[in-house]
Parts: sequence; C-alpha cells; structure tokens
Amino acid sequence: MGKNMIGYIEVADSSGLSSRYYSRPHKHYDCELLCVSSGAVKVSLPQRPYVLHEGDVMAICPGVVHTISKVESKSDFISVIADFDKASAAKELFEAFETMLSYANEKHSERLVIRSFREPELLKMFKDCLREGSSDEWGSYVSLEATFAKLVVQIIRMWRRTGLFDSVSRVLDEKLTLEKVSDYIDKHFDEPLRVETLAKMCDMSYSHFARCFKASNGVSCKEYIERVRVERAKSLLMTTDYDISFISQELGFSDCSHLIRIFKKQCGITPKKYRESVKDI
Repeated sequence: MGKNMIGYIEVADSSGLSSRYYSRPHKHYDCELLCVSSGAVKVSLPQRPYVLHEGDVMAICPGVVHTISKVESKSDFISVIADFDKASAAKELFEAFETMLSYANEKHSERLVIRSFREPELLKMFKDCLREGSSDEWGSYVSLEATFAKLVVQIIRMWRRTGLFDSVSRVLDEKLTLEKVSDYIDKHFDEPLRVETLAKMCDMSYSHFARCFKASNGVSCKEYIERVRVERAKSLLMTTDYDISFISQELGFSDCSHLIRIFKKQCGITPKKYRESVKDI
C-alpha cells in the first residue's frame, strides 16, 4: 500500500510511495509518528539529522520541515499522521501527548527519537496500525483508533520514565499560574500593582517570574499592566467626559502625566487627541 486515510489517522508504507513524496523538504499540519520497519532511515530536522534503525521511532511536531531518506536500498518505514482535533475519543490523552511532544521539540530534541531497545513492542504496534489502516474488514477503523491510542500511551509512558512528563508538568503548572496572574491583573488593574508582589503571589523569584510572564504573554508584566490600563482609558475617553486627571486616578496611574506618557507611547497620540478623534467619528 501507499497511504490510506481513515478518520483522523493517515497510515503510509514507504514501500508503496515514491521517494520524491518524502525525500523533499516537507511538513505536515498534524503530528507524525515514524517507525523504521526494515534497514535504516535518515530523518533530517532543523535541529539535526537522525539515523534510525529497524524498530526505532521518531515523533515529528506539526509544522516542522523535515526530509526522509533511505540509508540502505532495502530500507522501509511506516508513517502515521494524526489530526488529534478530529479524534472522537481520548482527547486528554492526545492533548498530553501534543504538549509533551512540543516540549521535547523545543527543549530536549533527543527525546523525539525512541530507540528500539527501549520500546521493542512499538514496531508491532505500527505494523498493526498499517494492517488495520489498509483493511476492509468490519470495525477496522475502531481497531485502528484503539491501536493508535495504545501506541501513544506507550510513548507517553516511556517519556514519563525518562522524566520528560515531570518537566512538562512543571511547565503546565507555571503556565496555569501565569494565566491566573493575567486574570488578576485584568480584574485589579485600577489598584496599585507591583511586579514584585505578583511574583510572590506565584511563589517565584522576580527574575524567574518576569522571564516566564514575558514568554507566556509576549510582553513584560509591566507592559501588560500598562496595556490593560490604556485600553480601559480609551474606553472612558470614548464614552465619558471624565477629565484626564480623574481617569488617571481611577485606573491606577501614579498621576496625570504618567497616563499621558504611557498612552502616547502605546497609541502614538495623547489622551486628549484620542478623545477628539473618536468624538469626530
């Protein structure tokens, strides 16, 4: 067979594909799991090339450009590509897998490769996916989905044993904590807010909190607070006749000049000019 799409899972056997299909630089919008069924295969990722031997498995993140080439003429591999968003079951399983895969791709790319001596049963699971993916028998789709879920479970268990799951759990905990801080700022923007205080709320050092917050939100915590306050100021300037001094006090700015300076930095004009421009609309 070449490739076969059943539900949200596409299974392909390289023996039925043109080498041009996989040897050119390409990417998939969904996660790809690749297992060498015979010989040796080289997979080149942006980080580095990897040579896989029979039974070895590689997990490739969505959107990652890669090439695949056969090291030996009689080499072959099985590829399973899955759109987890369309899965009918095991949503939490696939969400956990995608999170761990993304973390491994960014922080520990060597974990993307699973050597056969560690998980020798994975090759059989890939072959079972290939068999069910090409079968016309009744229930083949259900069997394929179950086999694929079992395959993902086995990979997650292996990653857990190597400590990757613990690292991801810490990342997820920090992300959840930072989301709560963002929500807190959104609700308490009119109160005195200090980054040092927010860091203590998260039980983090100032430097670690500042680094994590910016990585999560794209801006520093101080800039985030200023943006929230400026957006609220724009709303008040548009819908009320409150003077600038009153608005600055209501929104937690230290004084009127502080509001004007931050507003102009973000919007390119002063609050007064902004009010005039929206009144004219």
